[in-house]
Amino acid sequence: MAPQLNAWPLIIEKLTIIKSDQEDDFIEDIIEGEGKIVLSFLNAHAANIAWNDKVFADLLLGSDILVRDGVGISILLRSLGLNAGGNLNGTDLIEKILLKVDKNKSIAVFGTIDPYLNMACQKIKDMGFSKELICQNGFMADGEYLNLYNETLPDIVILAMGMPKQERISLLLKSSKAEKNSLIINGGAIADFMAGRFSRAPNWVRKAGFEWFYRLISEPKRLWKRYLLGNFAFLFRVIVIMAAIKKER
Repeated sequence: MAPQLNAWPLIIEKLTIIKSDQEDDFIEDIIEGEGKIVLSFLNAHAANIAWNDKVFADLLLGSDILVRDGVGISILLRSLGLNAGGNLNGTDLIEKILLKVDKNKSIAVFGTIDPYLNMACQKIKDMGFSKELICQNGFMADGEYLNLYNETLPDIVILAMGMPKQERISLLLKSSKAEKNSLIINGGAIADFMAGRFSRAPNWVRKAGFEWFYRLISEPKRLWKRYLLGNFAFLFRVIVIMAAIKKER
């Protein structure tokens, strides 16, 4: 198998497959987990980056929990004869976690820019959290986030920076010597979605697996490379890895 393919089998093996009827139990488990737990999401875009970027692939592999996000990874898993489980879309899952968690927990949001950061933090605050949120934009040096984490020791950290910075920061926070139970979530555009900066697809579009198309037509200039070129590249790579694995067998 060519060197650039090595990461995908490892990443696939790393995936935690959750059935739709197991989602509530999964949320309970990660909320009550001990130590610092890094939760990451694997979508087609992340897989494309990991194909050529070993550093990013290693960041994904360094996560404590990696879950499937999107129809692309479902296609990949099913093409390899594997169970794809339920779709754990990051934006939806993070909001479910926030709704379910004890409202006395402390929350930090690191990412995006104002006014969207403040708007997202206010929306989270309005869910009933009793403690002041720790909110910081996504454009500081890596070490500053570690310092802020060590100073505040939040129970939940939502990183809304995009790939690969958020994955890098998540492992940096996990390396903190502070003895603290923290759920560290790589949330992508979660803060921007919560603030209404970007619109979500209607629920029926999401269930049909076409949220990517909705986002493309909503923001064609920003997302055409990711979803047009990226999706074709992803499907080609699925075929390549299927052939490589079949040959090894």
